[in-house]
Amino acid sequence: MTAQDKANIETLVRNTYCDFETDFKAENFPSVFDWIEKVNQAGNFGKGGHPLSLSAAPIFQTPVTLNPKLMLVGNNNSWFDSSDSKTAQKNLAQLVGAEPRVNSYMDHDTTFARSLRKVFGRDKGSFSGLNKLGVLRDCVGINRMWIQIGPDDKPKGASRGMKSVAADPSLLLGESFKDYCESRTRKLIEAIQPKVLVLVGSEAQTLYVSAPQPKNITVVNARHPARGGEQKMADCIRPYL
Repeated sequence: MTAQDKANIETLVRNTYCDFETDFKAENFPSVFDWIEKVNQAGNFGKGGHPLSLSAAPIFQTPVTLNPKLMLVGNNNSWFDSSDSKTAQKNLAQLVGAEPRVNSYMDHDTTFARSLRKVFGRDKGSFSGLNKLGVLRDCVGINRMWIQIGPDDKPKGASRGMKSVAADPSLLLGESFKDYCESRTRKLIEAIQPKVLVLVGSEAQTLYVSAPQPKNITVVNARHPARGGEQKMADCIRPYL
């Protein structure tokens, strides 16, 4: 990696965050903001939950490096701690507004992170892990949808799911929130050029349904680790590491 390559990716990431801070407004995505407000009014957040922010949510879940061995793409952000809302908000603050300095998959006690650490960790009993925690530590993580919704697409208080409202077109920007996030996620992936790109779960795998897969990158569709899917996820990834 040359100094110019490093400068280029840093500029792209910085500009992406700046643009998102500017564009994530109620006038651009009214359905998304209406969804957030209704969920907040209902107030059913659970142990690790908290009122959802009306400002831009995290994009990356880890520091950004060029040409990492592995890049993970999730769907969207849930709570950033599984059992304590104050810790969740503290962790959230580490990920918003700029490239993170922490690896949420390794440093935060989220349901998703715990599952990833199991997948990439050592064998335990009948579970066959990848024994590659160092790869998880050094990976680049991003979400397809740049929004925090908690664990449910359609929680109590919402008349529609986020999957539905994110597809509503923005009259001002000329694209839906879904398309806004996905197109920029693809651009970041192309610039980062990981050796292996793992799309985690069926929602993340829609990223390339209507767009060509990136060249010179091995793309892996992996089972989401939720609902006991850790072993299947590990088995999906194993041949590529």
